[in-house]
Amino acid sequence: MFETTEAQNYYDILDVKPDATQSEIRQAYFRVKSAYSRDSAALYSLFDEQETQLVLERVEQAYLVLSNSE
Repeated sequence: MFETTEAQNYYDILDVKPDATQSEIRQAYFRVKSAYSRDSAALYSLFDEQETQLVLERVEQAYLVLSNSE
């Protein structure tokens, strides 16, 4: 399950390997974002709205960094 610790790296957040391709990173981003969306019934009892927002912000940051080719 998604941990909300500061020590978690971007690869862990998107659940990809460090040698993941751009396509794999993009697919992982959409998969994780969908899993932690507000519409996810699985998250209803696990995270409150503030925690869900934090998770989604970390997912966005991870995608921005890992999808940057530089």
